Amino acid sequence: MTFTRSTHQLPTIPYPFPRSDPNFTVEEEIHAELVACLSGQSSRSSRAEAEAFTALVTGKAAQGEDYTRGLLYNFWTIILTAVGAIPPMHGAQETLVDLVMSLPSIDTDVSLEHGLMRVSVWKDMPIFEESVNEILRTPGHLPSTDPTEIAKSTHWASLNRFAAHTAAQSSGNFDFLSWALVACATAFEQPHPAVAFEYHLLVAADWLEQCGDLLVAGRWRDRGNGSGDDDDEGAELARLPPQIHFPAGPLLGGGDDFNRRRWDFWSERLRAVERGEGSGVEHSATAREATRRVLGRMEDVTGRKGRRAWDAGSADGVLG
Repeated sequence: MTFTRSTHQLPTIPYPFPRSDPNFTVEEEIHAELVACLSGQSSRSSRAEAEAFTALVTGKAAQGEDYTRGLLYNFWTIILTAVGAIPPMHGAQETLVDLVMSLPSIDTDVSLEHGLMRVSVWKDMPIFEESVNEILRTPGHLPSTDPTEIAKSTHWASLNRFAAHTAAQSSGNFDFLSWALVACATAFEQPHPAVAFEYHLLVAADWLEQCGDLLVAGRWRDRGNGSGDDDDEGAELARLPPQIHFPAGPLLGGGDDFNRRRWDFWSERLRAVERGEGSGVEHSATAREATRRVLGRMEDVTGRKGRRAWDAGSADGVLG
């Protein structure tokens, strides 16, 4: 699903830290720079914006790694707060993705001990992946189950859309694919009132369109086929995260693997939407368009990778 350049006014971007607090002066500058970037007040390119944020984040690196690490956590908190505040189809979401994907190209000699390694603050993007996964795990960011509330909720859809686009543009280097399985299982394997189903369908559609090939390729990698000396996809697949798991919902039942059985079930649910079946109401033009586009994407992925990805010796394609 592509972003739409919106003529709607940018919503207020909350500032997640105390105002006028001397301990958060750089954070206020980062927030002000981000608002200017997203509102169109700045004419800089994504790379120039990334350079400006680099100067803010690394400008006081002499104060030590603990200071820089804390500032990085706060930087990503500011970015992800903005992601959640902006509707998923607003053009500012594309600006955020472009900005984040520009950061690894910025040269900086500032590095941190992260885990057991020393990593560059941008090239290796420490803390980013952790921050995205943490905010998606936070109960307050999970979608409402009340159909009257879910239509007004955009933060869950926006956060998933952002994660899907950054995962796709990084060729799977960011380990967000478990959220693709969560989104698709929630949309297609759980019973929902019509308005809630369409909301979840659009979230799942983002993941399938952006990362369906990574889901299938990662499954192939986990079957031991990703060393790839004789396959030009092998080097890329070797970087993919491990096989992901999430319990199947009651409409499907079964295990928690990502497998051919689930993929085909999701496809059939989408085909029912395409045929106008199963919900009792007519789906929006946005949902029907997304459904057509995602079904084409799924067919393309299965055609190119399905023969190697799925276990031909098993009726449901579960890993052996």
